[in-house]
Amino acid sequence: MDVFGFYTMALFRTSLLAIAFLVALPSHATSVFLVDSPPKFNSEELNVPTLTPYEARYQTSWRIGWFSFDIDATQRLIKLNDDEWKIEFNASSRPASMTETSTFRLENQQLQSLEYRFRSGGMLMEADRTLLFDWSAQQIIDQERNTTIDEHWHPKLQDNLTYMQQARLDLANGLEVLEYPVYEKNRTRLLRFERIGEERLKTAIGVVDTIKVQQIRSGKRKIYAWFAKDRDYLLVRLSDYDDGKKRSQIDIRSYQPETKKATE
Repeated sequence: MDVFGFYTMALFRTSLLAIAFLVALPSHATSVFLVDSPPKFNSEELNVPTLTPYEARYQTSWRIGWFSFDIDATQRLIKLNDDEWKIEFNASSRPASMTETSTFRLENQQLQSLEYRFRSGGMLMEADRTLLFDWSAQQIIDQERNTTIDEHWHPKLQDNLTYMQQARLDLANGLEVLEYPVYEKNRTRLLRFERIGEERLKTAIGVVDTIKVQQIRSGKRKIYAWFAKDRDYLLVRLSDYDDGKKRSQIDIRSYQPETKKATE
């Protein structure tokens, strides 16, 4: 792979997937399983948060030597029926593109992924992935490889899109530390985050009051995310720092709540 292709690959995996919340590098993720059960919520005692359909657009700019280009991404949360939801994530720039989709159900404030798909195009040459999550058998079915995986199962298992939606619910419920076992490619890794404060931000969708979250990781790299409290804890900004210097920043460009149920 040439140098430009290499950086394009790194760009989409660390920056664009980060738009779908925070993506940890494998070397800093922990393959440790949690064993506790999802917390129980009494709707009579708590104002239990719920998911609402929306479409959000994001943008970031990157420069590689003399070259610079914008990356645009769109994420939609769609209610398919009373039991199932769908997330669509599409990102593109001049040299490459990628699409992720996930269908899931929500039970007792806990998301359960049902199907996850990944596709890429242009210079982003990653293998297609189609994963089915069988909760009754506690297995992951990799349709592209025609294999069944059970050693990486976890009762709180998430895919690469659902854990961002789970984080929104957890922040709304006041959790301070967020931990998600996420299955991606060939293993489950534990991603950990902590709530570090609140901040008012000026964004393209207006001035918003946010919760600031930091990824828990070792080393000099720091990743922060801001979630808008009055937009159902939607991600509005993500910043990536290395040794105190900003590497990149992703910002929301538009947000549109969607009230119609999907017909697809």
